[in-house]
Amino acid sequence: MVMCATEGVFTAPSLENFLTLASGWLLCRSRRTTTGLIVAARALGNRHFSRFHALFSSAAWNSRDLWLGIMRTVARELVPTGEIVLVGDDTVQGKSGKKISGASNWRNACGSTRQQYRFLWGLNLLILGVAVDFCGRTFCLPINLRLYRKRQDCRRERRPYRTRSELMRQMALEATEAFVGRRLVLLVDGHYATSEMLGNLPERLTVITRLRRDAALHRAAPQRSPRGTGRPRLKGARLPTPEQIAQRARWPWQATAQGREVKTLVTLWYGVAKTHRFRLVVLRQDNPREPYGYFLCADPGWDADAILSAYCRRWSIEITIRDAKQHGGLGECQCRKPPAVDRQHAFTLAMMSLVMAWYMAQGHGTDRSAMRPWYRHKRGPTFLDMLAHARRQSVAQRVFGNSPRAPDMAETDKNILHYLEAAA
Repeated sequence: MVMCATEGVFTAPSLENFLTLASGWLLCRSRRTTTGLIVAARALGNRHFSRFHALFSSAAWNSRDLWLGIMRTVARELVPTGEIVLVGDDTVQGKSGKKISGASNWRNACGSTRQQYRFLWGLNLLILGVAVDFCGRTFCLPINLRLYRKRQDCRRERRPYRTRSELMRQMALEATEAFVGRRLVLLVDGHYATSEMLGNLPERLTVITRLRRDAALHRAAPQRSPRGTGRPRLKGARLPTPEQIAQRARWPWQATAQGREVKTLVTLWYGVAKTHRFRLVVLRQDNPREPYGYFLCADPGWDADAILSAYCRRWSIEITIRDAKQHGGLGECQCRKPPAVDRQHAFTLAMMSLVMAWYMAQGHGTDRSAMRPWYRHKRGPTFLDMLAHARRQSVAQRVFGNSPRAPDMAETDKNILHYLEAAA
């Protein structure tokens, strides 16, 4: 699966270095820095260590080609037919170096409260993933990455400035080009409900996002009279804000088939997307602080249950970001040059996608340890279970790959693998 995703991306020497570091990433039990991956892969005596650092800083390969290969591999193995659900979000990864390309002060959402904002020095990473349902859960497999830089940093480095919405739209359009002939659904939070994201959407791309409570909405333009003169109207009468719609009795609450209480109507958000029609869904929530939720779908043909059920899958990217920081080594990358910052973080997320894709397509059938009997409420394997099983399979291949298996050695092999994993 790794070879399929990297086909045509690297030169022969770079591919060998990439596979060595990929093996080290899988086997590493300590910090996943470049030197940590070299040690875990036992590659110290094969070639000079600077060649592995050069893979991220100066080697001739493009991270977008790697992401394109991962997109196609994930789609072929896990979503061969039907629509593809994309999930996008951004995260702040803390760093300590002042010379790191793209590093700046960002609001730390995890440490901030309603009364006080906290800031963190680091990188702002935008991640796009594919939502895949597996064993009763939804997993998000990263398929693209962008580094957001502030306007002053772009001016200083003489590079074009792009907002977060523009970068997210670029990644969504790249996925649209990669998945030819497939319909795509993009799930993002309300931060991306902007004209850069929602304006002039491709026909095959449907965006579902949260909506601000004071959005200026309009009815669709009325049909023009045959005797009318002048330019036809582009928008109809002004509607109340979503918050006012939720509070007014003129729009009654409706119970959906799944037991939700909603108000829904087709509307225009002229200031953002001109004459494009959206489906607005106002949801009554059991939350005293936020009694109503406001959702916007770029396809007015969707019903309320379909929109809300699809948007529930957006939470999967939050789990992926947490796993990437805690178990994948996303926060342990030590690099500062612009190419290395982009490539090393892309390498970490790409390895996570490949491990999850391999487990869902092939490894799940051979895993007997993910569901322990004392996990009474566990619905399925986690990313850590997938990583552990991939590590066991890799160790087994290294130890027993070239030796004949005797029938009476089966139990011995299991014991050896158990002690090797405990000692790693």
